[in-house]
Amino acid sequence: MKRKISLRLLPLLALILAGATVAALAAGAGSESDPLVTRSYLEGPYRESILEEADQLLAERNRELERALEEQVQGETGNASSGAANAAAAFQEVTLEAGQTLTGGVGTEVLLRQGAALCSAPGDPGLVDTTDGSTLSSGGALAANHLYLMTAAGRGVAAQERTVLLVRGSYTAA
Repeated sequence: MKRKISLRLLPLLALILAGATVAALAAGAGSESDPLVTRSYLEGPYRESILEEADQLLAERNRELERALEEQVQGETGNASSGAANAAAAFQEVTLEAGQTLTGGVGTEVLLRQGAALCSAPGDPGLVDTTDGSTLSSGGALAANHLYLMTAAGRGVAAQERTVLLVRGSYTAA
């Protein structure tokens, strides 16, 4: 009979022991001071690994930027064609007298600074007004301080009086 009682108590004892073990393990992990993803891990090894990776990426990016800057500086000082390309990228001031026409290449930009000028084009659109997003047909008057783009060959600007333009790109004036 003693054996029957101890056999019946054995599963109960095992269940109590398992519950106590789980409670002891759960008491340390998952508490407010040390959550399941432990605070010590986030503030220690994980943080350090993230900072090391960020430092490596920043150092690599800095080396790339320094290399690109060095190439650009060498290109500007050692290559005359680079200087010409930089000059072409800048606006040039062009003065037209009444009756003269400036004809630009595809992609040439024109900005009317002083005077009066009309769009000169064999077809539509004549010029694209990038300032307000419209188009200007042949014979239309250019607005002062608006940037116009020549999107096809043969487009130009005809001066009605002495006119000052800022031009970026290839052009001929006659």
